[in-house]
Amino acid sequence: MVGAHLRYRLLELADRHELIGAVHGTGLYVGVGLVRDREQLTPAPEGTAAVCEHLRELGVIVQPTSDRLCVLKIKPPLCLTRDSANFFVDMFDTALQEIR
Repeated sequence: MVGAHLRYRLLELADRHELIGAVHGTGLYVGVGLVRDREQLTPAPEGTAAVCEHLRELGVIVQPTSDRLCVLKIKPPLCLTRDSANFFVDMFDTALQEIR
């Protein structure tokens, strides 16, 4: 249930932020692909690095992954609560807004 909630909140972010190209995964293992251009799905490794750094400053640790380092690997502990998922998504939203 928490994983479904997390995915739903991330999909909501994708509707508001052009940098998010795709949300992949199931349960608590989720990847968010960041792109420069949604039409071409051009990877955004610089944007991904900036988001990771800003999230770290906000108290959230996320690692980029993939060959092009443009996917945020989200794999929280199994004890993740709905409130903790909301905190993560809220901080992700903040980071996306502030790196523009």
